[in-house]
Amino acid sequence: MHSFTVTTREQIDMDVVLEELAEGVEVYDLKDSASRCFGILMVDANLEISEFFGRLQSRLRFPVAGFTAVSLISEIRDDSASAVLTVVCDADYALQLTAPLTLSNCEQEMETAYFKARSSLVADPKVVFLFAPLYPDVMMDDMIRGIPVSREIPIFGGIASDNQLDGTMNMLYKGELCPEQSILVLLGGHIEPVFEVVNAQTMYSEKKGLITQSESGFINRVGGRTFKDFMEYCGLRTDENYQTGQIMTTYATNPVKIIMNGEDDDGVPVVHNIFDLDREKGSIFMAARVPEGAEVSICHLKRDNIVTSTQDCIERLADKIKANEAHGARYSMILAVSCGGRYFVITGNNNIEREILNSRLPERMSIAGFYASGEICPTSVAQSAAVNRSHHSSLVLCAF
Repeated sequence: MHSFTVTTREQIDMDVVLEELAEGVEVYDLKDSASRCFGILMVDANLEISEFFGRLQSRLRFPVAGFTAVSLISEIRDDSASAVLTVVCDADYALQLTAPLTLSNCEQEMETAYFKARSSLVADPKVVFLFAPLYPDVMMDDMIRGIPVSREIPIFGGIASDNQLDGTMNMLYKGELCPEQSILVLLGGHIEPVFEVVNAQTMYSEKKGLITQSESGFINRVGGRTFKDFMEYCGLRTDENYQTGQIMTTYATNPVKIIMNGEDDDGVPVVHNIFDLDREKGSIFMAARVPEGAEVSICHLKRDNIVTSTQDCIERLADKIKANEAHGARYSMILAVSCGGRYFVITGNNNIEREILNSRLPERMSIAGFYASGEICPTSVAQSAAVNRSHHSSLVLCAF
């Protein structure tokens, strides 16, 4: 199996976008192997997708799935890439689209989509790529939990994003737009994928607490306090005048760090953003299910931390790649998903992460990725078991 990436900077003329992507693929002359290829298309949310995606799919000889994002990661080290098409060749793969997701059907739809995809694979999958939308009727953890191998096979991916202004979030599947549906990609064959995740570890306050009441994505109480009171105890403002625009933006630099404790604990903290604050009830909504008994604290997402964590993440991944290559494994692609919160914190120097990732990219490998509304990556993979998690304020990498 091998991969390559085609990128375009064009943002105005959709005919140019189409030609640059299609001609970039045609250079590789895939006519005889197209049946064993698929594409992952990442598109800047400002791009008029509907004007070219169907035409691009009809031009290519293999299926393409993808999504929109607030910004893209590629071999272009600045913020100008408008579309990145990664083509995976000579692969044992299966693509599957879910039905539109709701809170009530999410887990069942994910399971159904997985088994439909699994039925067309020759061998067992080695990794599941999950690309999904996020809106009030779904939660990231439900999508992960719905995949029936979520404790055995690594799940990697991310949540599409819009442009924060007037562009909508979209999922792309075989020429069609499907904004409320998730995409599964099962990848098998002779591959040995490796993963890394880093998050915001800088503490805003040394104060910690145990979650005593939580349900369906809400954290209600920490110890004897409401979560709102816990935020104030840690020094964060919660008054209504402090909330400017979306609350997720207001608290993007202060994500919540969670240590699971108990049977779900693998020693790696998980970080999530606050999506909503109910001042009357004193609860927060996180779009992730956090168990009672977990330890909680509040972090501070800083530019310096983003720089050092990006360096650590790619260097640790490179070490894993090198170790596996010594035993015969081969790698050609790194998928990178970074939090949109990290992107906005480094506003003014939005190239930092891209420059670091490219400068430390192992030889003969390409990179593609995006800034997401949420990241999906196992915090640990060992002995045929994976602890798959959803994340925010994190950078996650997968090499295959």
